[in-house]
Amino acid sequence: MPPTDIESAWPKYPGYAITATPFDGVGRAAVGGVVVAESTACLVVAESDHRDQLYFPAADVRWEHLTPTDTHTICPFKGHASYWSVTVDGRTLDDVAWSYKDPFDEVAPITGHVAFYAHRVDVTLVERRDGATREVVHHFPR
Repeated sequence: MPPTDIESAWPKYPGYAITATPFDGVGRAAVGGVVVAESTACLVVAESDHRDQLYFPAADVRWEHLTPTDTHTICPFKGHASYWSVTVDGRTLDDVAWSYKDPFDEVAPITGHVAFYAHRVDVTLVERRDGATREVVHHFPR
């Protein structure tokens, strides 16, 4: 059972920073070539002392591939996270996606978003250059 009372570290560390910036392009998360999330409304979340993470709107996740797990973690700057495993073509990757249902106010933009571990799931960014005539694909994080 996830904890219900989490103490925020924001008051103790005023210099800590987390930003959630909309990405102008398409974010994709795939396992074995099967897209499990794709969106034009992703957020790039940059956090002190961490690698950037790409967060997908929950509405753009292909939930038929995800199964909730019993794993829960606490981030003193974001709150309580719940996890999902991803199954594609009979292959399951445990605890590779997470979300903060009720994050702290300081990171409210990540509400309703899901992130994937980029070292276990193929997370890519498709940027449009020269209008929509040329797409450039980057693995995330760059």
